[in-house]
Amino acid sequence: MLRMNQIDQIKELQRQGLGPQEIASRLRLNRKIVAKERLSGACLAAG
Repeated sequence: MLRMNQIDQIKELQRQGLGPQEIASRLRLNRKIVAKERLSGACLAAG
């Protein structure tokens, strides 16, 4: 489970144009978790 500050950091790095691999390595998270958060954020933004 991600904490709110981690989610905020992921979203900020996405806005900067970084992909899941780079975000995961910078935040020391699993790439699949970052990709999942990225997808859930895209669904919320589209709705």
